[in-house]
Amino acid sequence: MGREAVLEETVQRYLWASPVCFTVAAAMCFALGPPSGAGHGVGWSLYAAGWLLPVVALAWRVGRGGYPGAGARFAFGLLLAAGALFLLVSG
Repeated sequence: MGREAVLEETVQRYLWASPVCFTVAAAMCFALGPPSGAGHGVGWSLYAAGWLLPVVALAWRVGRGGYPGAGARFAFGLLLAAGALFLLVSG
């Protein structure tokens, strides 16, 4: 595998893993803020931002004729599970 292929694979792995950061930050906003406070709005904003990089990675991978693989299942599974949990918490 050439240097460019290794670099591309590394960037894609970071893109697939990026929802972890956004989900943890959003969970902290939901957990630490009052139920009707501004923390929930910030939490939803962070959660929504967490979708951006996996969607870019998906478009990049599919656009190059590749299969998204386990990274996509992890990223979107985490985002869907976190969204359901945040809905339950926010009422």
